[in-house]
Amino acid sequence: MPLLNLDLRHNIPTSILPGFDVGFWSFGETAQDLSLLLADGENYLKKIQSAYVSPKRQREKLAVKVLLEKHFSCFEEVAYLSNGCPQLVNDDRFVSISHSSSLLAVAISHQRIGIDLEERTERAYHLRQKFLLPSEEWMLAACEDPVLEALKIWTAKEAAFKMKSVDGLLLHTNLELQAVDNHSPISLYKVVFPDSSHSMVRTFVFSDFVFSVCIDYA
Repeated sequence: MPLLNLDLRHNIPTSILPGFDVGFWSFGETAQDLSLLLADGENYLKKIQSAYVSPKRQREKLAVKVLLEKHFSCFEEVAYLSNGCPQLVNDDRFVSISHSSSLLAVAISHQRIGIDLEERTERAYHLRQKFLLPSEEWMLAACEDPVLEALKIWTAKEAAFKMKSVDGLLLHTNLELQAVDNHSPISLYKVVFPDSSHSMVRTFVFSDFVFSVCIDYA
């Protein structure tokens, strides 16, 4: 499927979150179809099929490769560290990846970056006690749509978690979110980590999904 026409950078003030690029892919293709979009699709398809049994996982891996080539003109492969953090092979830029059942987002930056994309469902609201701190509960109580707010908080924390990527970091105990500008469809949060460092998270609300991005400028 074609790249989604979502120019998030246009809505992000450069004084808050400069220096990154994000691409989206709406994928419903088979692994074979996706491989046809790649520069060396036949060999890459064989590699992915030998590494992953699940057709879903095969499509996800191929869609990441397609997005890297088509949106970023990046032909490097993605490797994963022991903590699951992705990295570009032979490229010193940072990469973050997130996907739902039908959407994929890939972001690249010269700073550490984390992104999260979630479809708009009530799942986060029902699981809110697993990731909300007592100091964050007021954000749900004070908003008109607590279901959406729970999802925004979830994606913001996930993006920050991916950016920091350190052992022992837990969403529900030692990663605190503070609302700075909490107005849909764009919200700004400050996330405070256990070492007292902090970063900013920008969260975007669209008709069918929520997307958050966190960048480390330290």
